[in-house]
Amino acid sequence: MDFGQLHLFSQTSDMLAEGYEKLSVLRFEEAETVFQQIKKSFADPDKDVENAILFTRHWKDVFSLLDDIPDSEKIFYLFDRINRFEFSQEWGNQKLRSSLINYLIGLMKEHGRFYIDHETALSDLYLQIGKQQLAERSLTAHLNSDPSDTPARFRLAQLQWKQKLKGAALQNYTLGLLLNPDTAPINYLECDKTRELIQKHGPAMTPAYGWIAGILPLKNIPYEQSAVSESHSSALECYRLIRVAEKASKKQDMEATVNHRKALKTGWPELYDEYYALISKRIQPSFY
Repeated sequence: MDFGQLHLFSQTSDMLAEGYEKLSVLRFEEAETVFQQIKKSFADPDKDVENAILFTRHWKDVFSLLDDIPDSEKIFYLFDRINRFEFSQEWGNQKLRSSLINYLIGLMKEHGRFYIDHETALSDLYLQIGKQQLAERSLTAHLNSDPSDTPARFRLAQLQWKQKLKGAALQNYTLGLLLNPDTAPINYLECDKTRELIQKHGPAMTPAYGWIAGILPLKNIPYEQSAVSESHSSALECYRLIRVAEKASKKQDMEATVNHRKALKTGWPELYDEYYALISKRIQPSFY
């Protein structure tokens, strides 16, 4: 390639970058003008220029239609269009994709939505464009208003686990299972041992078995916490019995300790057997 060709290549690249910069801020008319200028100015423009023009027109049409869609449907329409489009790994494509997701995030915040569907939350969109801190903030804010949202709590726990904050993650995994085990999304569970317990005992009973196994913390659940199913109600009751038995034991209230443990044995004998094995280990014989 001679100097002249290098110069033309550099000019084309600079103008393509300019066009994609305009496209990334959703200025479709201006972006197409730049791309058309490249096409007219160079005898044999790169095929990337033609692709850029088609790319720009596609998203210009999408946003033209967006203006005519009711506000309540805009989020779903744009989300569907982004998901159906095959973005290449090329810089301009990825830059526009990030801008489109940012626009979608703005729509969700404007309309007070945290979920698009049961698989996609506001935090997921932030993660798609590499904004982990904002994802975590959005989850925390949402859980402040809806603490029993187990899928959101599992999302937060997964982020914490990946940041090596395993203690905080296990707290949130446990709380999510206690509050609403029926909606626990296992795909966000990073702790393999907890996953094994769920597969063996079910999500509702996992907090109790998890604490006995030394995997999960023993959380305080208010008595007014409502159950979402019969199995959840049963699991909450046995978990509370363990808590009050442990509390009584620490206070050396043996009568209350024994009564709570008897209730646990009567209602949940298999769980009690594992609990008894745990408390038996605490009593180490003395040899003189």
